[in-house]
Amino acid sequence: MGRSLVAGLPGSLTLASVLPSLDNTTEAFAADPHGALRSAREQSWIVTTPTGLGVLTYAACNAVLVNPGFRPGVFELMQRATGKGPAIGAPRTLLGSEGSEHQQLRRVVAPWFTPRRIEVLRERTAALIGELLDGVAPSGETEFMSAVARPIPPTVFCWMVGCDVERGPELAHWSSVALQAFSGDPAVMDDVVAAIRYLSRFADELLASKQRDPGDDITSALGAAIDAGELDPRDARSLLTELLSASVDNTTHSMGLALWLLAEHPDQWAVLAGDPSAVERAVEECARFEPVIRHGNHVNDADVDLLGYTVPAGTLVTVFLAAAHRDPAVYDHPDRFDVTRQLAQPQLNFGIGRHYCVGAALARMEVQEVVRAVTARWRGASVGSAALVDTALAGEVTRLPLAFSS
Repeated sequence: MGRSLVAGLPGSLTLASVLPSLDNTTEAFAADPHGALRSAREQSWIVTTPTGLGVLTYAACNAVLVNPGFRPGVFELMQRATGKGPAIGAPRTLLGSEGSEHQQLRRVVAPWFTPRRIEVLRERTAALIGELLDGVAPSGETEFMSAVARPIPPTVFCWMVGCDVERGPELAHWSSVALQAFSGDPAVMDDVVAAIRYLSRFADELLASKQRDPGDDITSALGAAIDAGELDPRDARSLLTELLSASVDNTTHSMGLALWLLAEHPDQWAVLAGDPSAVERAVEECARFEPVIRHGNHVNDADVDLLGYTVPAGTLVTVFLAAAHRDPAVYDHPDRFDVTRQLAQPQLNFGIGRHYCVGAALARMEVQEVVRAVTARWRGASVGSAALVDTALAGEVTRLPLAFSS
C-alpha cells in the first residue's frame, strides 16, 4: 500500500500542511497561468487545490488518465457545487459511463470517425474553408472567430448527423450554453436547463425523422441501434447532444488558439508558408503549447495508488494538462513554440486510454485544414488590440481580429 495523502498523518498535521497548494481561480493565476503552473510543478508533482488534489507533471497526468480507478469527475464536481446530481434513470453518456456500458455506446458511433470517413469530410471541409476565406475583406482584415472559426464545426456536425446546415448556428449557441454546466456555477443552471431542453427536442425530432427516412449519417445509425434494441432512445438523444458539444466548442477554440499562436510567432507562420507538409505537426504543437482543455477533473470510488501515494476514495483530482504539456522532463525547451517539433509524447487534449476522444481525428482534420488554408493564402497576420483570448481557466478565444499580410 502506498503512502497515504490523508490518513495516518501525525497529530494535527493536515493535507494542506504537507503539500503545496495551487488555486487556479485567482487573479494572480489568470495573470500568468504558465508561470504559476511552472512554479507549482517545480515544488511538487502533486498539490492541493480548492476542490481536492491536482497533478502537474506529464507522468502524473498520464497515470490518472489511464488508471481505471479514476473516472471523469465533471458530474461529481457539478453535484458538489450545486447540490444536484444526475437524475435516477438519466441517459448514459460517453463521458459518464464506464466498462461495458461505455464500450456499447462507443461502438455505435465509432464507425463514423474512421480515417476513411474523415478523409471524405476533409475535401468538403477544405472547400467550405475556402469559401469563408474568400469572404475576407480585400484589406485582409477580419474578425477570425465569427468569419471563419465559428461556422466550420457546426456545419461539419450537421453534415455528419444529417440535418440542415442552416441549423448549425443555433445548435452551436445552445451547445455553448449547455456546456456552462461544467462550471458548476448555480447562477447559470436555469440557462443550462433551457439549453438542454432545446437540444433534447432537436435530437428527438431528428431521430424520429431518420427512423422514418434513414440516410448515411450518425443519426440514422443511432436510430437503427434503437430499433435493434441496442440503445434506449434517451441514450441516443444524449449521444447526439454530447457529440454536438464535443465537436463544436473545443474545435472552434482550437482553431482560434492555433491562428493566435501563429500570428504571434511570425517566424513559425513563415515555416508553414514555406512547407505545407509541416501542418499536421504544427497543429499538435499548437495543442501542446496552448491546450484548449487546460485541466480536467477525475474522481475515485475507492482508494487508488498514484505513483506511490494512496489517494482516498472520493477525492477530486484535477489533471493540469497545461502544466503537463510544458513538463521539461518530457519536452525539450517546453516554453518554446516550435511548429517543427516532434513531440516526445502526445499532447493530451483528447485524453488517453478508454476515454480517448472518439472525435479526435475529426477535430484534428478541421484545425489542420484551417491552418493549411490560411498560411497558404497569407504570409502572416497581426492580432488586433480587441482580441479576447483566455488561457487561464479555459483555452477560449472569444474575439480574434486579424490583419493578414499578403
